[in-house]
Amino acid sequence: MRGGLVSSSSSLVLSRSNSNNTINTIHQLKRASTAQRATKTKKKNVIMAGPPLPSKSIAHIYKGVPCSGEPTTLSFWIDYACPFSARLFKRMYEDVMPHYAGLNIRFEFYHQVQPWHVASGIMHETSLAVAEVCGEEAFWQFSKELFEKRESFTDIYTFDATRHELTEDILNQCLLGQSEEDFEKVRKYARLNKETEDKNGGTLVTQQMKFHIKLGRQLGIHVSPTCCLNGLVCDTSSSWTLKEWKAFLDPYVRNTP
Repeated sequence: MRGGLVSSSSSLVLSRSNSNNTINTIHQLKRASTAQRATKTKKKNVIMAGPPLPSKSIAHIYKGVPCSGEPTTLSFWIDYACPFSARLFKRMYEDVMPHYAGLNIRFEFYHQVQPWHVASGIMHETSLAVAEVCGEEAFWQFSKELFEKRESFTDIYTFDATRHELTEDILNQCLLGQSEEDFEKVRKYARLNKETEDKNGGTLVTQQMKFHIKLGRQLGIHVSPTCCLNGLVCDTSSSWTLKEWKAFLDPYVRNTP
């Protein structure tokens, strides 16, 4: 009888021990599962770094006189190597933008690089270097000079030139009225960036040009020049006179003269 009690008691102790072990195992598994869920949650909250993004609008905004109120926006995508872009820029710079100065319309310049022209990308990067170093007013003046002298940078004259030769020629012909210090700084920004370990580092303004190209692709811009009114591509012509631009823009601009 005592033997039976001892045996039963031992079995009971063993059963309780097994039960406790099972409970401990269950608790351990629960803790492990909770830890895994927490780890997954943390991973979900991690924001992965994507490609570079601009810190402000990449547009070159014409600022003859600040406009008042919520402005209508006319954006033009133009290429320095394109004769039709040159014609549109001349009309804008000399007639249209001065006419609407001070009214609620904003004019934006975007770089529409046409890589099949030898000098196109170099002209655009050089102008971006001017904007970076000398400011927007200098950029617009430089663009005026560059469009006026674009014939000098057509394929027939530039096909066998080196990149540095083209950059020097562009700066010497078009960057006028700047100090020697600024001239040297623009040259540095427009030439190969040797301060990076990246073998394809480009120039100090290559990233800016990439932003313009990326936005143009995103909007489906191909032809130069292309104009957008308040973000939508619109039918315009580089041959329009001020009269035709007024007929097109006046309905969207308050208090037009």
